[in-house]
Amino acid sequence: MARKLYLLRHGKSSWAESGVADFDRPLNQRGRAACDLIGRAMAERGYNPDLVLCSPSRRTRETLDRVLPHLKTAPSVAIVADLYEPPSRDYLPALARYGDTAAAILLVGHNPTAHATALALVGSGPASARKALAEKFPTAALAAIDFPSALDWQALSPGSGHLAGFLTPRLLGGDDDS
Repeated sequence: MARKLYLLRHGKSSWAESGVADFDRPLNQRGRAACDLIGRAMAERGYNPDLVLCSPSRRTRETLDRVLPHLKTAPSVAIVADLYEPPSRDYLPALARYGDTAAAILLVGHNPTAHATALALVGSGPASARKALAEKFPTAALAAIDFPSALDWQALSPGSGHLAGFLTPRLLGGDDDS
């Protein structure tokens, strides 16, 4: 079975309230709109995860809440503490630990870890998409990465993925990326 990873960075968050811990920052209006845009784009492209791994921070959970209604199927959802400031600086251990038999995973996380994970996994794909990914992984960006059919989540290795798509709010006609 072929594996697919949809790696989504949370939407733009608010710094409006002083004294709010990083973990508790909500999405701002622009972030909410961008997440709706990405959710619609996922549905239009047939990106249908059967499992969601989401960081427990408020902004990642709010991002997921904005994306889920647009998906054609209802995936299983796991809130995973390992996705908030992981010591490995990438999400490979979490994918190996929680991926199990999922064919397609949507991982909702943070930068710089989301960017580092995408850069580590992508070994092929359209040059323009790979260049855009290398430059930055803005808020509400989504990297769609395909893996060979024989690969399981425990066997992910650097360069083993094919970048099938890299979506940002700006590319989809939304607000500017940051």
